[in-house]
Amino acid sequence: MPRPTLSRPRAGLDWQRALGALFDVMVEGFRQVFTHEVVDGVLLEDVKLSFNGSAPLDTAVEHSLGREPKGWQLAGKSDSFDVWTSSAPNKLPRTHLLLSHNANQSGSRPPTVTLWVF
Repeated sequence: MPRPTLSRPRAGLDWQRALGALFDVMVEGFRQVFTHEVVDGVLLEDVKLSFNGSAPLDTAVEHSLGREPKGWQLAGKSDSFDVWTSSAPNKLPRTHLLLSHNANQSGSRPPTVTLWVF
């Protein structure tokens, strides 16, 4: 197979400017990804759910975002149950989530969840 023929850049083509523009586009793309609200979050692991005796109780979860979250996503749970945002008023939205659940208090370990809060 013959070697490819390499030619010199055409006159007037400014490769540095073209590469600089490409770099600027790439930086802007990365900036948009890394500053997106879903990426700008915190993982909360082993969050224990609250109970009043054996009855599920709303659970206040400190999120440490320093702002009111846009949302949260369940990343894991210790058993089969549902978790949702409580319908009760959250008096501390800048620092806490208020979650409801239908977990059962059984055994010596309380049910836990892992949350991605953004």
